[in-house]
Amino acid sequence: TLSVNSPAPSAQALIDWGPLAWRAGELTSTGGITGLPLQWAQRLAGAPATPDARLSGNVLLDGHWDAALGRSLRVQAELARASGDLSLNATDPDTGVQTRVAAGLRQARLQLTSDGRALNLQAQWDSQHAGQVDARLRTELSAATDPAGRTHWSWPASAPLQGQVQARLPQIAAWSALAPPGWRLRGALALDARVAGTRGAPQLSGAAAA
Repeated sequence: TLSVNSPAPSAQALIDWGPLAWRAGELTSTGGITGLPLQWAQRLAGAPATPDARLSGNVLLDGHWDAALGRSLRVQAELARASGDLSLNATDPDTGVQTRVAAGLRQARLQLTSDGRALNLQAQWDSQHAGQVDARLRTELSAATDPAGRTHWSWPASAPLQGQVQARLPQIAAWSALAPPGWRLRGALALDARVAGTRGAPQLSGAAAA
């Protein structure tokens, strides 16, 4: 077990890393993580090192993974809220008044699983004051064997996409911190969209009501 400490924000995350093995052309890895601050996860995902003051909180995430990559593919991974809440600070575009909104977070979960060559990604968000989101995406990887008998996996541009995004955001002004510059987000948003096409040419269709 590896303990990782950080002064900003002050936190301690525990990583339980199972054996990383390479055997008969297959790479396997298992493990879990406990107490990962959301800010750490954002930085690992490429967010700026300086946090946005409009979005703060004390959310801690737990996760686990079990993966094998070789002649076959096996992926079971999850990252989910274990405790804490988010506070979002939005500015009214008309009055300039700032309002702090507590999300009342009940669930935040990201899951990645495999089914043969297919990968399934599911994201769930459920909160009291910042809405609900349920997003699902399915795609496929391609496998090729080289002359040495080793299997190489890739996600080609021709890989099919199939998915759906449903969102209900009753206080969308609270999400102004995450909107592109210049966007004016007010009122409620209901979204029911479908994802199709390929990785190289994705297609999005559906309905949105604000």
